[in-house]
Amino acid sequence: MANRFSIKQSDHDGGVRAAGQIYRERGKYVWTNPDGEKNQPWGTYYIDVIAADSPSPTVAWVVEIETDDSVNDAEARTQWVNYAKAYSHWSLAVPNGYVQTAEGLLNRYGITNCNVITWQHNSNGTFTFWGLPGI
Repeated sequence: MANRFSIKQSDHDGGVRAAGQIYRERGKYVWTNPDGEKNQPWGTYYIDVIAADSPSPTVAWVVEIETDDSVNDAEARTQWVNYAKAYSHWSLAVPNGYVQTAEGLLNRYGITNCNVITWQHNSNGTFTFWGLPGI
């Protein structure tokens, strides 16, 4: 579970579900793990979003969704480092305005196999993502 304030959990979970829906709308097979749920692992971890071209994939796009309060040193040290070791490539989705902070943390921990993408929770309740891999 992320180092996140509980009031931000609904933003996180909404983002996980929205990213999953974007993939589904584009014909991908999708598994999500919002709110600490353990619905589907990828390797040994339950990363937030797993999307693939087939129902029994050997290759997938994996995305970890962060909120503004979870783009921090503790999250990078305890979770991102583990993902960097487990996955050959993965994506980190951060809210607009947090790319520089996220990239600084990735550099601090020597994580080079991660792509930073952005998201926004819109005033109408929808989510917008920029840079989702495989789309």
